[in-house]
Amino acid sequence: LFGGTLMAWIDEACVLYAMCQMQTRRVVTLKFSEVLLKMPAHQGDILEFSCQPVRAGKTSFTVACAVNTKVVAPGETSRRIATCEVVF
Repeated sequence: LFGGTLMAWIDEACVLYAMCQMQTRRVVTLKFSEVLLKMPAHQGDILEFSCQPVRAGKTSFTVACAVNTKVVAPGETSRRIATCEVVF
């Protein structure tokens, strides 16, 4: 999985989360914080994007995102793939 592709998916997951939290479709990505690519994702991995609010200001909203592999079969373990914060 290319890092740029993962960043696009993170942006998409976070903007959908921000739209729901802010109750508006008028959201623009302002900034990505340090993107930590902790482990590789392998072909066939299912990724799970977890978003949490960090800060809500008058004109900005910051979302923390963690990307993990999803456990599908017995014996598999979840791995943290990446983390970052996105400001809208």
